[in-house]
Amino acid sequence: MINQPLIARPPPYCLFEFRSRESVLPILGNIITVANITPAILNDEDHLKTVTGVFANDGLLSRDVPDFVERTQQIDMANAVAKAITGQTNVLIEAGTGTGKTFAYLVPILLQGKKAIISTGTKTLQDQLFYQDLPTVLKLLGLAKRVSLLKGRNNYLCPERLEKNIKVMTGKSSANLLSRLVKVRQWSQMSRTGDLNELSDEDSGPVSGLITSTTDNCLGGECPSVGVCPLYRARDKAAGAELVVVNHHLLLADLAMKEESIARLLPEVEVIVIDEAHQISAVARHFFGETVTSGQLKELSRDVVRELHVLGNDNPALHSAAQELEVSVAQLLRVFNASEQNNIKDLLMLTQVRDSIDELDLTLSTLSELLEASAIRSKVFQQCFNRCLRLMDKFAVLTEPIEIESEYAHWIERQEKSFVLRLSPVSIADSLAPHFFAEQKSWIFTSATLTVADKFDHVRSILGLKGVIEYRFDSPFDFNEQVRGIVPAGLPIPGARNHTEALIKYCLPIIKAN
Repeated sequence: MINQPLIARPPPYCLFEFRSRESVLPILGNIITVANITPAILNDEDHLKTVTGVFANDGLLSRDVPDFVERTQQIDMANAVAKAITGQTNVLIEAGTGTGKTFAYLVPILLQGKKAIISTGTKTLQDQLFYQDLPTVLKLLGLAKRVSLLKGRNNYLCPERLEKNIKVMTGKSSANLLSRLVKVRQWSQMSRTGDLNELSDEDSGPVSGLITSTTDNCLGGECPSVGVCPLYRARDKAAGAELVVVNHHLLLADLAMKEESIARLLPEVEVIVIDEAHQISAVARHFFGETVTSGQLKELSRDVVRELHVLGNDNPALHSAAQELEVSVAQLLRVFNASEQNNIKDLLMLTQVRDSIDELDLTLSTLSELLEASAIRSKVFQQCFNRCLRLMDKFAVLTEPIEIESEYAHWIERQEKSFVLRLSPVSIADSLAPHFFAEQKSWIFTSATLTVADKFDHVRSILGLKGVIEYRFDSPFDFNEQVRGIVPAGLPIPGARNHTEALIKYCLPIIKAN
């Protein structure tokens, strides 16, 4: 429900194409504004340390930010957030481009001293929030808080896998990879975080799979390097922080019980902010379902071969079975890509596809038997055995050409060098909703694009939100005066492989001219 009067105004005249949906959607259709929101009482005698006092023309922001202009929408949004936190309620907030959403939710959270998790749409936004926006607001308010940045495990160096891969490659012909691994080790001895974003893509990209862990191959507390593991250090720091910045993939992986970092934080957290909330449902569907990738299967093969090398290459049968798995995966990829059939049920019925699936099934079965016999030799083999069993089960389910219940979507993603088989629930509301109604917590969902046809019905239904308070704030920008729009003619459709390249080529002369 919209709990405040709505004021409508005619839509702007211009349309334009941006790569960001947030940039364009706020100016399409009617724009409505929530008015007359009552400011929350923050029990702070100093006017400059109230929400309104921070954002007003004579407030703290105006003293530190050159050419600062008070935005009513920002003040109203900040007061709406403060009100939700005080009342321990959930809110949906659509705020147009230029509102200043980040400051609008950071200020009331920090002023009220609440323990919070803030989830952003991408790692880039995560870094911007942690390294730029958050320090600015803390300095502005004169506050000292324990804050932490927590990313998914593929962003952190795995010291154990790094050292093991260096040992395996020593003396081999992979001189280029080995030199890159040694370079990463030199960096790791100086890095305080082990965050691979400190490295260039040129240095880390080619070896990323050799220096990071996954939920499948991480040894957890049994790893010899757990005491110096950057991932576990980051998790420990987050557990003691008052405000933790994460991203949607990490948050949803944890809520779907496929990770274990956020679960440690949620019991004590009072506020969870979902920024760029329009992305949350698409991310959630990847985690509340089942997935098998060619990469997972090949990584299992390579981990077995790697561990065999460390132990002396004394089991030819296991070595052969592991290599055969990689061969079977490559064969299945070839027959998948050779077919133009897009319907997965029909694709899985093709004779050559069924033959390749059966061959891969047999290879996994043989490998699992050999791993079971070798599991006693090392923790890695024990883990590989368990991984093999899980992959066998999921692969069997995802490659059956049966009629899937309407509650689930079954599909395949094919690339030149990889495939992904997915089975995901069409609705993720039942999976998500229980998390949103925990006692003494406020979930704040915000984005520039949450409504459809001026209503929150769609996002509310997708997320399973009931009784949630809803706000819409107009963009402070005057698009009629500040924007000129172009609709490019003759470009490939969005989503086509050459769309982005063609759009950039079209836009560059315009950018240079301006």
